[in-house]
Amino acid sequence: MIKYFLTYICGFDPIILQKEEIADLTFKRFAYSFLFVILLTLFASYVVFSNTIESITLSILLSFFFTLIIINLYRLIIVTSSPNNIRIQKENFKDLIGHYIVKLVLLVMIFFIVSKPTETIIFNEDIEYILDDYRSTQINNYRLSLSKNSEKVIEGLWEDYNRKFNYRLENDLSNENDSLTRTNLENQIKLIEINDSEKVDLFETKIYRSKLFFQQITILNKDIPKRFITSLLFLILVFYPIYLIMYDNNFRKYFEEELLSNNHIIKTNWRKYSKQQEDIFYKKTGKKLIRQNLYQDPPFNRKLSIDKTKYLKKGSLVEWFKNNY
Repeated sequence: MIKYFLTYICGFDPIILQKEEIADLTFKRFAYSFLFVILLTLFASYVVFSNTIESITLSILLSFFFTLIIINLYRLIIVTSSPNNIRIQKENFKDLIGHYIVKLVLLVMIFFIVSKPTETIIFNEDIEYILDDYRSTQINNYRLSLSKNSEKVIEGLWEDYNRKFNYRLENDLSNENDSLTRTNLENQIKLIEINDSEKVDLFETKIYRSKLFFQQITILNKDIPKRFITSLLFLILVFYPIYLIMYDNNFRKYFEEELLSNNHIIKTNWRKYSKQQEDIFYKKTGKKLIRQNLYQDPPFNRKLSIDKTKYLKKGSLVEWFKNNY
């Protein structure tokens, strides 16, 4: 079962894994740690989507899709972490710095995706206690905001009423409808207060129904200091498979075998290709194909061919002529 996981999920060569010099224990540790990262990613993704989307079915589907993306990112990091691929040399030093930075950013991103949603479940009681205070504060702030706006509106209504009332007094106009006008004013004020109360009740219902997931993350990071222990454990878990790939001797042996195997496949196919090319060229032209290789190690083309042509310096021909004639 482990071999199937290493082959089809992690992308290792099954033939090399069967060799005696490749120890099973290291690869089992790698497989279990990688599997644990996958399961945690699936769980963390579901926590995120279930807290932000009301549909459970859609949350599950999105969790699987998002987990597949993370698996492929993690596999890319693993494949490119072979010691054979990251040999530090003077000419590739700058490229490797960029390579390590990109890889580090991806690993940190995976760490946050795995750790933060999972920690909201682990420290749920602590978070809910602080979250209740946050909800109460938000409700009170909303109530005060509505109250301030309503007070301004009510003051305006009273000013308008007093202005009309004073105008009637100054001009000796009849105030027989004053009681009716005042009743209407009181009804308007009461209606404003009722609307404010209904808005506060609606806001309170919504805020207590909402899981406020991103606020939970904020509370977790700011107000739960003991989460550093679990964060450290998650960080070690995410980086552990990469550590095995880069520094474990059994993985070094595996990548050496893989390099030899890949080179053998490339050379074999190159010889077949060259033979077919020469045969086709001979059939078409009746002449033998003469290659002018610019490199000593085709098809890898890493070593330039040594130019054995001798070039005469300026004046050397005249000197040779004088010496000999």
